[in-house]
This record gives sequence, structure tokens and C-alpha cells, in this order.
Amino acid sequence: MSLKIPAGGTIYLSNIDLTGVNDGTNGYGISCEGNATIYLMNTNKVTSGSPNLPAIYVKPGYTLTIAVPSGSENASLTAKCDETAGTGYAAGIGAYRNQGNGYPRCRADLGVLYRFH
Repeated sequence: MSLKIPAGGTIYLSNIDLTGVNDGTNGYGISCEGNATIYLMNTNKVTSGSPNLPAIYVKPGYTLTIAVPSGSENASLTAKCDETAGTGYAAGIGAYRNQGNGYPRCRADLGVLYRFH
């Protein structure tokens, strides 16, 4: 199963274990179609369906903000590429392997901006 967040969209994750299905068109666990926000509550795990795809895809040039609402300070997110066939090559969060310029950005709720490439 894969989850798409539309441009400008916001989702809340709480106690999920989501694995993307590599169906030849999309193996991401979560795909962000533009700027997006994910709020974390409790323990969450997202895995891609391919060693070449990130668990959470952020379209190049856009920003994914990951935040923790008040009262959920112990929330966590594990995001990784599929490693069942051996070593995974893609980032847990970001663009897919060998994708061109215009790197996506990920912003933690502390206001720190990270670039994944």
C-alpha cells in the first residue's frame, strides 16, 4: 500500500506500519506531490517497496515538514528503503536514487532544514 499526500496536504500518522508495493509505477510508502506536512503521534514505520526508492518520497524542489503535536513528544518515525534483497541504496526520506538536481528538503519541527540527496 502506498499513501499520496497532495501538494499543500497534511496527514497525521499514529501507530502505522506501512510498506510500499513496488508495482512498477510507485514503490514509495508515502509520496509527497508538493510541499507537505506529516504530524507524528506514537510509533510509526514506513518502508519502500524497492531498494532504489525512498520510504517517503519528496518531489525535488519541495519541502516536507515533519512535526510532533503537543502531547506526542515521544512519537517516532522509522523510514527506510526495502532491504529484503540485500543492501538498500535509497534514503529513508528524499528523492529516489540517482534523481537529478533540485533536491527535496525535509524540515524537522525544531525549525532545522535538512537536505536529502
